[in-house]
Amino acid sequence: MEARELIYCRRSCRDFDGREVPLEDLKTIARAATVAPSGLGKNELIYVILHGEKAQEYLELVRKLQGSDGYFGARSIILVVRDRERGGLYDIDAGCGIENMYLTACDMGIGVCNLHLARGLFCSREGQSFQRDVLNLDPARYEILESTAFGYAREKLEPNVADEERIRVA
Repeated sequence: MEARELIYCRRSCRDFDGREVPLEDLKTIARAATVAPSGLGKNELIYVILHGEKAQEYLELVRKLQGSDGYFGARSIILVVRDRERGGLYDIDAGCGIENMYLTACDMGIGVCNLHLARGLFCSREGQSFQRDVLNLDPARYEILESTAFGYAREKLEPNVADEERIRVA
């Protein structure tokens, strides 16, 4: 698929069928994030794949703290993690990395949705314990910024249509 086609076919999936994405496919998707632009060349982001049992533990924590399955039935998660010791423009860099993951997943026929649950969840006592004990990431050094869900869409998603109203020429 050409780059423009990929951009327009990219959609956020909010209804996954519950199948887990193979680990090798998740590694391919995470690898794409590592080649995204990084402000000042800091490369301060780490991409943590939650697969199998670790993903289920995380989703149980989400259900406990949020009161619902905020991941729309997805069973594969990649966390975007900032290494505070490296500095950098982490919020912008996270967006670039997530977009690379979206486009790669789309090209592979895998559904994806970025969810803004992780940052708040990992500020809680339970979240920091999970981060330290399950992910082996010291909360004093590493900040979980975002979580992205991967899986297979229950229904085929229609391509995006450009919104000409949002384009201005100065």
